[in-house]
Amino acid sequence: MKSTLVKAGLAAVLLAGATAAAATPSAAATAGAAVALRPVNVDCGWVTCSLYFSRSLTKRMTTPYEAAASLSGLCPHIACKAFGAAAGVLAFKAKEAAGKNQCLRVRYERFTYKVVGLYSDGSRHCHDS
Repeated sequence: MKSTLVKAGLAAVLLAGATAAAATPSAAATAGAAVALRPVNVDCGWVTCSLYFSRSLTKRMTTPYEAAASLSGLCPHIACKAFGAAAGVLAFKAKEAAGKNQCLRVRYERFTYKVVGLYSDGSRHCHDS
């Protein structure tokens, strides 16, 4: 549970652009709860991160045009800007995930933003919003 709170706090810090030093444990828990309501969530490990697009956003990203528009307009994370060129591939995987009523997950290297996997994801990170 502590690990989950720490990861949620780190994701909130990455998305909000705040410094890690400013986050307290109670602030991290509160920020983690707010992250779950966003259309795009981030979860990072030591080497890779994953972007989880909500079910509703995944359903909107089923064409290359909509995928590119969603990445540029609805995803504030810097990784989304890096993935813009791959909109066609993301749309293909988003269509598969939407057909399963799951979320699109993009896994990438933490510091290089190199995509290492696209998934249809139905885990706890997948939500409706």
